[in-house]
Amino acid sequence: MLVADRYSAFGQSRDSLSTHKSKDTALAKIDSLAPVIVRPKAIRPRMKGDTLEYNTGNIILRPNANVEELLGRLPGLHVAPDGTITYNGEVINQLLVDGEDFFSSNPSLITRNFDADRIARVELLDRKSEMSRFTGIDDGNRTKTLNLVLKEDSRKGYFGKVGAGADPSGIYSADGLLASFRGHEQFAALGFASNTGNLGVSSNAGGISVATVAGLGLGYDPLGTSAGEGIPRIYAGVAHYANTWDGGDDHVNGDYKYGNMLTRPATTSKVVQTLPDSIYAQYKKAQSVNRQDIHAGYGNYDLVIDSLSALRFDFHLSSSEVKNGYSDSGNSSFNDILVNDAQRNIRSAGSVRNGGGAIEWKIRTRKRTGPVFFVTTGLGTTNNVTNGYIYSLNRFYLQDGQLASQDTVDQRKLITNRSKNYSLSLSLLKPLGKLTSIYLSWQTSNANSRYYQASYDKGDGKYLKQVDSLSNNYDEHRSDQTGNITLQNNGRRFNYSLSTEIFSYSYRQKDIKGDSTMNYHYLNLLPRLEVNFAPNSTTRFNFFYVAGAKLPSVDQLQSVKNNNDPLHIILGNPHLRPGFNQNWNFEFKQVRSWMMDVKFSFGVTSSSISTKTTTDTLGRQISQPVNVDGVRNMSFSWSVNKRVLGLDMSAIANVTYKQNVSYVNADLSRNNSYAESLLLNVGKLIPDKISINLSGRLGYMDNNSSINTSTPVRYWTQQHFAGVTLYFIKGFDINTYANYFWQQKTSVFGKSTSVLLWNTDVSRNFLSNLLVAKFQINNLLDQNSGISRSNTGNINTESFTNILGRYWLFSLTWRFDHKYHRK
Repeated sequence: MLVADRYSAFGQSRDSLSTHKSKDTALAKIDSLAPVIVRPKAIRPRMKGDTLEYNTGNIILRPNANVEELLGRLPGLHVAPDGTITYNGEVINQLLVDGEDFFSSNPSLITRNFDADRIARVELLDRKSEMSRFTGIDDGNRTKTLNLVLKEDSRKGYFGKVGAGADPSGIYSADGLLASFRGHEQFAALGFASNTGNLGVSSNAGGISVATVAGLGLGYDPLGTSAGEGIPRIYAGVAHYANTWDGGDDHVNGDYKYGNMLTRPATTSKVVQTLPDSIYAQYKKAQSVNRQDIHAGYGNYDLVIDSLSALRFDFHLSSSEVKNGYSDSGNSSFNDILVNDAQRNIRSAGSVRNGGGAIEWKIRTRKRTGPVFFVTTGLGTTNNVTNGYIYSLNRFYLQDGQLASQDTVDQRKLITNRSKNYSLSLSLLKPLGKLTSIYLSWQTSNANSRYYQASYDKGDGKYLKQVDSLSNNYDEHRSDQTGNITLQNNGRRFNYSLSTEIFSYSYRQKDIKGDSTMNYHYLNLLPRLEVNFAPNSTTRFNFFYVAGAKLPSVDQLQSVKNNNDPLHIILGNPHLRPGFNQNWNFEFKQVRSWMMDVKFSFGVTSSSISTKTTTDTLGRQISQPVNVDGVRNMSFSWSVNKRVLGLDMSAIANVTYKQNVSYVNADLSRNNSYAESLLLNVGKLIPDKISINLSGRLGYMDNNSSINTSTPVRYWTQQHFAGVTLYFIKGFDINTYANYFWQQKTSVFGKSTSVLLWNTDVSRNFLSNLLVAKFQINNLLDQNSGISRSNTGNINTESFTNILGRYWLFSLTWRFDHKYHRK
């Protein structure tokens, strides 16, 4: 039984994935003395239902090329210098190997460490949710996913690599891989140690990327103690195991992660806000030292008891310790007139504990056309604790520059958040015919939380005096009730799914400190429709409509203010209502000699949760979440891929429009944002000679606010990439690749910004390509400025963050491969 068809005893496939039972095409016998001329063919994928499949057998790559290089050769797929994979501009968030979740879906861990010559096929699909795959009923949740199908030869032993590199200045990077595939059984372990920010010495990244190995990143940070990404020093390891036995009935899959990170980011930023009668600008320099240590694991076990019953067990556990130090200084002005300056220091230490599990039971009657029943129950816990200290000195000025006043905040903070949640769902699936079925379900979810926040002023050298206005003690209870009815047709050419969901939400907040209780209830009807039509094997039309509710978070409902930044106070709003959003999506795909993809989407939101920000004459701001109407968005994208005159060419055009609504002081501001971009890619490979990849992106941004139409923000952007690899010297690979990024000056950002990141390396293969010596120079021009801009509503931000400067690295990598032989 196939891995993807683990529940085929019930008539539903878990996913449309090829698995390691598939046979690779056998090679015909040839005369080894006859001359052979290799001519690379156009790589044309084929559509198999909702899956796009690339046969990679005709792709010629250099020895020891990794999967990342392979994906970069496939039409429609693009790999950014930081390892992010996109398909026609849409980010791919999950990667499977032979249909199995690998390393908790961190694609770069696989693409930068597995060799490309082990891959038989690459499949691209919109993967359904775990519940949809278990029940066979589509709930509309999708994850853009790549599945790597291994060659049969790679499932008969173990393989791996060990590599390390350094330079005299203290830069280092090391990594190791051990993987074993024996039929259905999978084992893999990866380890990293680096202070370059890259995932090991085998990375061909054109820029500096923060490793997300083991889920590193501050995540829960209630005191705001990070100044950005910086240059991380990382020690990390991950391990994966999966196996299937008893003809595919029983299956286990699990991952374990460990990570330790230290980073020292330094950021300079300018934030410009459009107000009704002025421009409010804030300048800040911030730096931090952030440490994190994390352990995490997850797993699942599938058990098919007999032809009538199946069970699935899931669990996840994680534990994280963080210690942070943060400082910043800055000033603010109205129309270039100074109104305040500030200095701030924060120290914090915290721990995050999460755990949970679920049991799913699937049972059917003996009658093949009879109903199938599902029972699912789950339990989860969270325990977050943060201790910290905040010191802030703020000075305020008159228009003539004289000091008007100053205040100091010197406080200790204790924040805890403990919660337990449990869920239960009952479902029934009844076939109505050969292709049509009806699905009925009811689900309840309950969560109990205890949120405690205490602020203490300093007195007599100790932090003992509690500040009542900055302290709270809440006991919260949430309860969701959901009823669903779905009609689904699974035709080969035409299929649809029509569902209606009745959603009931209750929230009770008891203020233990203030001895008061707030109750809240919400009821809504959420329809969904999906229609798919494939008139032939090369063309597909998709239409999707969905309505959903956006619930306010616990922090947004809190009534006690947050003064972590005394110049920017945040208030909660216990009277928030959930937002209601509706989205329409249309997509057209065609895979012929031209590979084309067209998408159009439109969405509106009522009672959207936005922000009301009040700014006084001294530059002090108070922000509070509020409900607004009038939020909408629209996007159109068109992409095409084609081999023209021996060149692999692709183009992607995007147009987006967003309207956000917010309050600026007492005025309602409608903020409109327009963005257009055109991306062109050209690639050329001459085997054993040269590989060339070129791309260019031109973009335009237009942002304006109704509260002050005289101050629009408009600018052009350019981003270009060029990569050249030379193979003509036997045993050598010579690479050079460069990224150029440029942003035009604007009415609020007074000068253009640009950066050119240029890397180059030379590698030499020894011992039949098992040993590789490599010399690389990164950031050749030493343009070490991480530049970014963002535009949200009436707020425009530009920041510069430190990245690693110029450095060189000499490294050695040894690969090994052992096949198991039958006795």
